[in-house]
Amino acid sequence: MDCLAAIRVSCLPSIICLLLVTCTASLWCQSFSAGTILVQGTAAFNGIDGAYIGTTSTMPLIIANASAIGQPLRLQAGPRGTLVGLELSSAAGMSITSVANGLGTGIRIGGPNGTGRPTVATGIDIVGGTGLRYNALVAGQGTAVDIGSTMSPQRGIDITVSGNSSVGLTARSNLLGVGIVGVSRSGTTEEPTLRPRTGVHGHAASNSAVAADNIAGVLGTVLRGGVGGSATVSIAVDGLAEGLSTANAGLSIGVRGRAISSNVGSALAIGGLFEASPSMPHLAVAARRGNTYLGSAIHDRPPGLPTIAGGLDSINMSTTWMFRARISGSLSLIGASAAEVAIVPPTSGRYTLRLPTSMPIEGDALIADERIGDTISLSWRGHAAAYPWNLVPGVDFIGALPTNASIIRIVVPVAGGTIIGIQAPPRPVMVTVVSLGGPLTLVNESLAVAAENRIVSFTGANCVTDGDASATLWYDDASDRWRLITFNP
Repeated sequence: MDCLAAIRVSCLPSIICLLLVTCTASLWCQSFSAGTILVQGTAAFNGIDGAYIGTTSTMPLIIANASAIGQPLRLQAGPRGTLVGLELSSAAGMSITSVANGLGTGIRIGGPNGTGRPTVATGIDIVGGTGLRYNALVAGQGTAVDIGSTMSPQRGIDITVSGNSSVGLTARSNLLGVGIVGVSRSGTTEEPTLRPRTGVHGHAASNSAVAADNIAGVLGTVLRGGVGGSATVSIAVDGLAEGLSTANAGLSIGVRGRAISSNVGSALAIGGLFEASPSMPHLAVAARRGNTYLGSAIHDRPPGLPTIAGGLDSINMSTTWMFRARISGSLSLIGASAAEVAIVPPTSGRYTLRLPTSMPIEGDALIADERIGDTISLSWRGHAAAYPWNLVPGVDFIGALPTNASIIRIVVPVAGGTIIGIQAPPRPVMVTVVSLGGPLTLVNESLAVAAENRIVSFTGANCVTDGDASATLWYDDASDRWRLITFNP
């Protein structure tokens, strides 16, 4: 070796020590000590020749600080050690192990204020290949990277990527775990309960007493500037659910919102809130192509609901509030027996209109047929709707009339016929009896029928027609009788 300074060589006690001032030679000894070792050569060691400090024996080269008080081993380069301090190159540039699994710290860079390890601007700078690879000792155990467990930084990880199909962060988990968990919480709240089979879990929790405190588990924002185009689309949150099973695809929900609130003080829970400017062209909610379901009784549900899970297969009689409705197609009111429309005027209070269950005849009018409490039953009443009745020879009784019948057309046998009564209607009505053919007798207060089905003439006697004739009857619900108003024999 080239000796440019004095080197004190310490050999075995029985060997005389040499003092070399300048030399060009190799030195073998069991140990030596020096204040400075300066290695010079025309080039760095390339595996065969060149300047180096090392060993040719089949054992690892150990450079250690064996002082009584533990001190670090420092490697510096350049003026005052301001340049790169250590350069390693091989299949594995550095291998760090411990005396036992789970003990010690592999690399410590910098330290807290006031320690002997001032921090650095950049802890690790890696270029090319795989920057960092971690493998657990046992599958499913360990923590790959722990940031801020003792002193939290302002930013945990700052990632910038570029290039086609670049990905800033990919986090994978099996179906027993969660891909990404994002938590923003105060110190007085608990960690969220993880739900397996979830790609991204966003969680925010606060026990703040501030009246205007807002928190958000997941926030999606987009901002498009520039000139733009007529076909551009900006989506803050895009949800897609596909059921592709070959047997039972089950329930697929693109976006689900749920809200729960305690019923204390000022409280309201809204599963989904959509906002937009009230002026056009702004729409708070829009449904494209698919139907919209806002709840129904069990007798009228969309196809598929009775067989799927998720709570939609039960009775879902919810209420929808709106200020104004604009319908360009048709409006269908479907009730279990009769459809109802509830109306709440500002002065007279709430009342309900029960719609007819039968189809009207052309020319029929919709009338208030019956009122029970605040419910009004509507029916169709035609101005000339006829109810045909073929009278059998002898005594006959006319059964229930259709709600829209205003005329009873009776064909009387030549031998004549008798009407002893007409079934009482549910409300006061007026009908005209038109008889054709033989003579017809309308019996006054016939005891052969129930009292509410009897006919009362204005003379107290039976009314008999000579042939074609007519009579007008009005049902008096105060006395439960059919009263004869006019009679044209």
